[in-house]
Amino acid sequence: MEPDPDLDPEHYTVAWIAPLEIEALAAWYMLDHEHQGNFSTGRGDDYVYTAGDINGHNVIIATFPAGQDYGVGSAAALAGQVKKNFPNLWFGLLVGVAAGLPNLSRMPPRDIRLGDVLVGLGEGESAGLVNYGLGKETVDGFKPLRQGVQPKTETIVRAAIGNIKTYAPVHGNVFLKYYESIKNKPHSSGTFADPGQEKDQFYQTVNRMDSPVIVERPLRSPSERTKVWYGPIGSGDRLMKNALKRDELRDTFDLIGLEMEAAGTMDTIPVGVVRGVCDYGDDRKNKEWQPYAAAMAAAYAKALLYKIKPPKNRREEALQARGAAPDTEKVSEAHKVTHEDQNRLLTELPHAVGATVDSKSRDHEPSCLLHTRADLLCQIRGWAADADDKCIFWLNGMAGTGKSTIARTVAREFRDQNCLGASFFFSRGGGDLSSAHRFFSTLAIQLANTSPIIKRYICEAIAKDSDVAQQGLSNQWRRLIFQPLSRLNGGQSQCSTLVLVIDALDECESQDDVQLILQLLTEAKELKTTHLRVLITSRPELPIRLRFRDISSTIHQDFILHDISKSIVDQDISDFLKYELGRVRKEHNLVTGWPSDQSIKCLVDRASGLFIYAATICRFIRSSRFPEQRLTLITQGSDVKQEPERNLDEIYTQILRDSVIGDSDEQDRAELVERFQQIVGPIVVSFDILSVDTLGELLSVGWREIDAVLRHLHSVLDVPVKRDSSIKLLHPSFRDFLLDKRRCQDTQFWIDEKRAHRNLYTRCMLLMSSSLKRDICDLKSPGEPASKVKSITLAQRLPSHIQYACRYWVEHFRLQNSTQIESGTLGDGQILKFFRESFLHWLEALSLMGKTLEGILAIRNLESMLPQGSSYITTTEADEKRSPGRFRKLLGKLRSDGPAEPRPQSHYMTSDLRDRIQDAKRFILYNRSAIERAPLQVYTSALLFSPKMSLTRQQYLGRGPTWIDRWPLTEERWSPSLQTLEGHFHPVVAVAFSQDGRFLASSSSNDEVGSWDVKTGALRHMFRGNRNSVNTAVFSHDSQLLASASIDRRVKIRDAKSGALQCTLESSSNRISAIAFSQDGQLLALGSARTIEFWDVKTGALQHTLEDPLSFYGPIALSPDGQLLASASSGKAVKLWDVKTGTLRRALKSHIGLVSAMTFSPDGHILALGSSDGDIEFLDTKAGSLRPALRGHSELVQTLAFSRDGQLLASGSADYTVRLWDVKTRALKCTLGGHSTTILAVTFSPDGCFLASGSRGRTIKLWDVEICTLKRMLKGPFREVAAVTFSPDGQLFASTSNETIRFWDVNTGALRRTLKGHNSRVLGVISFSPDGQLFASAFHETVKLWDVKTGALRCALKVHPSSRIITVSLSLDGQHLALGCSSGTVLLFKVKSGALRRTLEGHSGWIGAIAFSQDGQHLASGSADETIKFWDVKTGALRRTLESHSRRIVSLMFAPNGQLLASASPKTVKLWDMNTGTLRHTIHVSWALILSCSNDGSHIVTDGGSIKLTITSSDPVQPVSWSWLGYSLRGDKSWVMWNGRNVLWLPPEYRSACVMIRGNTIAMGYTDGRVTSIQFSPDISPIPEEALTLL
Repeated sequence: MEPDPDLDPEHYTVAWIAPLEIEALAAWYMLDHEHQGNFSTGRGDDYVYTAGDINGHNVIIATFPAGQDYGVGSAAALAGQVKKNFPNLWFGLLVGVAAGLPNLSRMPPRDIRLGDVLVGLGEGESAGLVNYGLGKETVDGFKPLRQGVQPKTETIVRAAIGNIKTYAPVHGNVFLKYYESIKNKPHSSGTFADPGQEKDQFYQTVNRMDSPVIVERPLRSPSERTKVWYGPIGSGDRLMKNALKRDELRDTFDLIGLEMEAAGTMDTIPVGVVRGVCDYGDDRKNKEWQPYAAAMAAAYAKALLYKIKPPKNRREEALQARGAAPDTEKVSEAHKVTHEDQNRLLTELPHAVGATVDSKSRDHEPSCLLHTRADLLCQIRGWAADADDKCIFWLNGMAGTGKSTIARTVAREFRDQNCLGASFFFSRGGGDLSSAHRFFSTLAIQLANTSPIIKRYICEAIAKDSDVAQQGLSNQWRRLIFQPLSRLNGGQSQCSTLVLVIDALDECESQDDVQLILQLLTEAKELKTTHLRVLITSRPELPIRLRFRDISSTIHQDFILHDISKSIVDQDISDFLKYELGRVRKEHNLVTGWPSDQSIKCLVDRASGLFIYAATICRFIRSSRFPEQRLTLITQGSDVKQEPERNLDEIYTQILRDSVIGDSDEQDRAELVERFQQIVGPIVVSFDILSVDTLGELLSVGWREIDAVLRHLHSVLDVPVKRDSSIKLLHPSFRDFLLDKRRCQDTQFWIDEKRAHRNLYTRCMLLMSSSLKRDICDLKSPGEPASKVKSITLAQRLPSHIQYACRYWVEHFRLQNSTQIESGTLGDGQILKFFRESFLHWLEALSLMGKTLEGILAIRNLESMLPQGSSYITTTEADEKRSPGRFRKLLGKLRSDGPAEPRPQSHYMTSDLRDRIQDAKRFILYNRSAIERAPLQVYTSALLFSPKMSLTRQQYLGRGPTWIDRWPLTEERWSPSLQTLEGHFHPVVAVAFSQDGRFLASSSSNDEVGSWDVKTGALRHMFRGNRNSVNTAVFSHDSQLLASASIDRRVKIRDAKSGALQCTLESSSNRISAIAFSQDGQLLALGSARTIEFWDVKTGALQHTLEDPLSFYGPIALSPDGQLLASASSGKAVKLWDVKTGTLRRALKSHIGLVSAMTFSPDGHILALGSSDGDIEFLDTKAGSLRPALRGHSELVQTLAFSRDGQLLASGSADYTVRLWDVKTRALKCTLGGHSTTILAVTFSPDGCFLASGSRGRTIKLWDVEICTLKRMLKGPFREVAAVTFSPDGQLFASTSNETIRFWDVNTGALRRTLKGHNSRVLGVISFSPDGQLFASAFHETVKLWDVKTGALRCALKVHPSSRIITVSLSLDGQHLALGCSSGTVLLFKVKSGALRRTLEGHSGWIGAIAFSQDGQHLASGSADETIKFWDVKTGALRRTLESHSRRIVSLMFAPNGQLLASASPKTVKLWDMNTGTLRHTIHVSWALILSCSNDGSHIVTDGGSIKLTITSSDPVQPVSWSWLGYSLRGDKSWVMWNGRNVLWLPPEYRSACVMIRGNTIAMGYTDGRVTSIQFSPDISPIPEEALTLL
């Protein structure tokens, strides 16, 4: 064996000092690469080092020898030898564990937890270290000296710390990715995984006399699990175990932690100190937390090294040290990708074909001629080169003034200089070229190709957020462009300036997208290391002008083309004409001197500044065999002094006469014109660019016929040579000319727009009806996502003409003739036929195309064409709906003018269509998420969960899934809930509609700001802020701004549309509990304990403060006129304040509970108050009187909102309901159920048609207010289903709700029996006996046993009132009942006599699970103390204690042979050998309730389904792989799976908190008291056998 090579110590520049073994192991796992070899050692060398590299830094890891004492002295010795052996050290890092010093009385509280990271950071030049070993003995004991502050850390390390602190001031999202990479790595006694927050106990000692008391602290959310604290760290030889001395040191020097090595290293090596918290510096030391704390500190240290870029020579040395060439370096940082992966990611990123200046379709599009547009081009070059100039250049001009030619010229010039970042040329009617959906992703792909480093950063962003291209424009801009460019260091890109060229922005179809794009592009000014310049061309249309008016003039520079001096423009046009016609002269060998100067001048005059006129003239002349005659024909035309547009129209007319008709006779002329209309008409009115083949299929016309028409129109059309290439208008002015009868005065060429649309509509309907079918792309599996379909397959099964028909048939119908619906002709019944036969096929096709949202808009547009006054009439039977007599009756009831007169038959045809359209709208809105995720869910989930009376469900009932025997119970009719919006990861605390009602903004408790399209429910963008926990948030009254107050006392004000931060307010209050905007949005009020602050939103200045000795604890509200502020104080007091003077105007005492919510009516005359007891009270602000309370909610009222007209009040409560009240009559109009958690926010749309509600469950619901108030009234009070469980034979399942128990038949879903007997609510403590004869139910201290067959109560048992029953279990023979209690005891009863046989004690936490062995001789109990105890039932003796779980035990089950025990804690299952008590295997699963376990442990049945284990290792610590068998539920309950594959999407309303799967049946219980089940066929597989191998 060859000896390891020697390592060169001169190559190593970073010392990672990790004194403890566990610290060194965590450091070793963090290395990107370990260097093979050893350093030479000699006499006097006491240490051996590990070598490797991180981010190009050569790193040595230094640790204490085994058995060496640790402390300041040992650390100093280690540091001395490191410095001696490694002469080129740049800096060091001291990384490991320490004691954290929480200070909860400090303001703000310093709530340090185990596992948090401490970073030594002081003021000025100090390292933030205090040597508490330096001091002197006094009469009061040892006193440390403040002079113990150590020398400074290396500047570059402090800079890196400062960088991380700036961009991630508290949370660990910068370094957690590194921790994730090692958390499951082994060490001597386990892994580096989190021991669990529930084990984190901090004891507070007040004085020497009192015992320490545990401080109750709420668990942090997973996203906020780890925090970073910066400040001084104490260092000394003394191990701190005295809590009082600890607190004294903490308070004297404001320390955040204590450790034992830093003071010994700082004098020798300037180290950065990074520590993970493993204890609290008291006598409760526990090594269990050391691995996790060491790993967290190591992860932060690695993040530091990735913030410090090594000099080039050091990076090369790092490569040499591990024997690698620089070009073969592997990147291990999370989300970094290989070169091959980069190319793959960019290829998969959606982009707009033909959008770039280098697109093949633009090869022949001209640039500006040399010496033309010279001054303008020079100005643009100067603007781009000036780093301090405005970042946007807006070039605007009227149609035909040459904007696109200039854009192409600039783009090509910067491309040749390697300074073109990207380009995008919009084109109206060009499909993706007329949309912003792929705008930023197309720019990102081009930017990636400008530089390898930019490519890497963009690809990392895609890898980190794979669906970024499907997100809103704001997210796409920031993640694909802004953030990658922000990461660049100076000189990393090939060009210091990158230019984006965006042409014809006005041709983007969405004005909202145009305005948002402009707003986002202004952020280019904020890029520090890259000079990003954006050239935008457009017509000066109003929306663009208004947006630029709002943008600061310091950001954009404008240039108006049509304001250029006429002489300059004429000269440029003259030069252009001379050049182009000169080429014609050479091509045709014409005489020298042609064209004459006089002809050129005539043409220049006719052009009147329009370059499109000159370009069209030149193409027209070149296309003729006799260019001289054609030029003469043009110059001898009408008066040159007419309007420029008129001259252009004349040349278009001349071109068409010559190219279409020519010298044909009278007989051929009509046929030629008809062909022109047939072919060119669709080209002009189509909504996408069509190829020759697509156009032919769409029109059912052969390509030769198309070619015969187009071959002569090269002067006005870009006619491709290849049939699969696109036909394009050379300029949009040609379209305008053809469609305007006033301009196209030769009417034989005028395109009748309605007729052209009618023809296309008819063809679209025919194509869809003949081509669409179920599973058109052979997905086979009902849960297979559309992304699985290859693009080539999609193009074959859904060719471009079919896709066109699916996308645009409604638009063509809308534009063909608006009178058709009103007249009852209904497009010859085609639409009605479509809804009866092809609707689901169409939705499937849209999903495959990724265009489901377009389908929603199409149905809404179709609905908007219905006659005014039509309404969606819902009857009890579908046949009644179609009955004319019944229909007339219903119409009569709805109309105030009495019974309806008889209508013609066409009217009833219209009514049927109307109902189908409105039902289709509800169908697609409700099922959008399912259809978008998997196309075939339109035939499964969408049909299953739509209401019974849905016309769509009834129409396609026979096409539902055959593999489901019993469908779930659904509502009879569509509920008021239109949509459930999902996208937030945290509770939704605020919602607001835009002023026009088109968009909904939302904010979560974690500083997420979302924007939703109200029509489609689509998430437009989700901006994630700094992730501070938000206490409260509110939108301004105009919905333009969002203010959120977080725990750090900061209030952030954002633009609600883009999520951009406008300003940050720093409040002096301890905790902001409420915020409110004034009506005009100029003032923001912040409420906290004893004070209310008023801030100027525009300037960010504090205006004044109101103080009240009685603490403000609750909500505040500002009156609409901004004159009054209402606040809630202790003792139920409500106070009204004068905002201007700060004086108290009125104080009243509420008659209800503590005020929890308040809001003013729109006129300010009423203040609505919601209370903690669920009541609502109205305060008359003028009279100062209180009206009697409104009662209905059973829990705290969390939020209130008035409708804009003040007629309705919406209230959201902790009882999970929203209620609507009539303000005038005070009557309850409607109760809305559907949320499964507390309602935190409600708001009405401006028109009062919609209500939005946001919940703690992270969802938003949109409600139809009209249906709420007229048709829906849910009964209450709501009785939440607490638990469901199956009988052992699987024939019954039981549910509990309040004091009621119900038994349901699994096969039929019928209610078999109802049991009542508990005096109060039955919690989820229920269980069948193993033989299914008995059923146990428990509440608090009472348990009852029931006879399942008869329903008779067999016995009732009680335990001590101080001990609550947590779990129950019956032995197999039915002789014994075991109760697990909150006191940690297990009570064993004889069932027959009800006598307590034995009390089993030994657990230190409550009992979460108990199980009898099959022979009834043994009992296992699992506890919150994380242990399992094995008892002898006969003697009560403890046989064994099992320890391995790191969280509470929630479930236990013996295998039938009693040799194996399965135990579960949340998301973890362990299998134990009961003969030896050894752990056999560990499995990580989403579900934890174990129902059964096989003898060999290869199969386990859980409440989420059955799983099969694949055991490949005998190591019990190594997790075992597993797979689902049969039907199961995904962890988030969004999918039912079959053998691990998604087959049925569950809407949010059907994701029950109480759910259990047994065999082929799923039982679900809901918060509103509903119980339902789904039974799958045992004989029919949801996925065909032949498809399984393909999948």
